[in-house]
Amino acid sequence: MAKHYKQIVMGIIFIVININIQSFDIMPDIVGYFLITRSLMGLYKSTEIKEFNIGSKIADIIIITDIILFFLYFNQDIQEIEVSLPINIIDQMIFLVLVFYIYEATIKLAVNPEIKQRIENGRRFYLYTQLISIFLITYSINMNESAQFTLIIICGCANIISMIVWATNMNLMKKYFNGEIKYENKVDLYL
Repeated sequence: MAKHYKQIVMGIIFIVININIQSFDIMPDIVGYFLITRSLMGLYKSTEIKEFNIGSKIADIIIITDIILFFLYFNQDIQEIEVSLPINIIDQMIFLVLVFYIYEATIKLAVNPEIKQRIENGRRFYLYTQLISIFLITYSINMNESAQFTLIIICGCANIISMIVWATNMNLMKKYFNGEIKYENKVDLYL
């Protein structure tokens, strides 16, 4: 199971880091979603927690929307870019649901109360930060250009921080299943 959580962390890294050479993305988000889908299917097979299966299906939907966005950005037509903003917001909402299901399944998997509490706190922080960010970005469409730019920078920083919190929580689960974290009451039903 540690291997699957490591793949989730690697998927998060692919999603967060965008390295572009000209217009080509060296670390495309789709690779991150494939890693997450693969790890969620592995976790579902190991634990039979249905949220992992639901999460993998949601990640497949995100892969499809990202392929659509890729072609819209690749063509760079003004009308298509205007259309891509709502698709991007929908993509972010679907991604939010994906993270919710991953957190929900991880909370069910975490037997240790300290780890479970940390994962629950991370889920709350992530969901609230992302919801506020999505609302503000949607609202920023009606703002002037400098206010819109400032709001986008603030929301971008908040998104990066929330993704780091998510990656840290998934890495905690990886360490837990690797045996790198020792607790007195360690009861593990899934090992």
